[in-house]
Amino acid sequence: TYVAGTFAQDGTLIIDYGKQINVLGSTLYLQNDPLAGPPNSGPTRNRVGPELVNIGSGKVTIDKDGNLKIQGELFAKSVTTEELSIATDNQNKATVGSATIGAGRQSTIIQTTAVKPDAKILITATSPTFGKTLYIAGQADFEGFTVAVDSGVATQTISFNWFIVNTSLQSKL
Repeated sequence: TYVAGTFAQDGTLIIDYGKQINVLGSTLYLQNDPLAGPPNSGPTRNRVGPELVNIGSGKVTIDKDGNLKIQGELFAKSVTTEELSIATDNQNKATVGSATIGAGRQSTIIQTTAVKPDAKILITATSPTFGKTLYIAGQADFEGFTVAVDSGVATQTISFNWFIVNTSLQSKL
């Protein structure tokens, strides 16, 4: 069946210009039936469950549990979450980790290609620092960064966590 112009069903669902779907006075639902989609085979790590919505051959999917998986980048004005989980599978590109500065040493180098121009690197001591202050002594884009102690060397091993936040001046919103 071909429709020339606007298609309306019951005066509430309207397909217009061949590319717009509008619902008047209500919510547009895609797959809202609880039996929609394939049977749920249970959660699996790093994989979205049975898909209810698939856009662009898997580029964007939504499963029955409401999990959204996006192959590309996500741009948002604001993000609210209860938990942030960082994948650490590839140590060469790690954005978070733990390290130590050994007794008798002044610094340690963290090698990661995740350091981009204008990156902010946060460090938090996870052991006593014995009066020393940890700081970022240097960073090299796409190579890593150096964490050092001020005034001399560490008298005991100092443990710390690190986290890289890459920043961008470009607004894509």
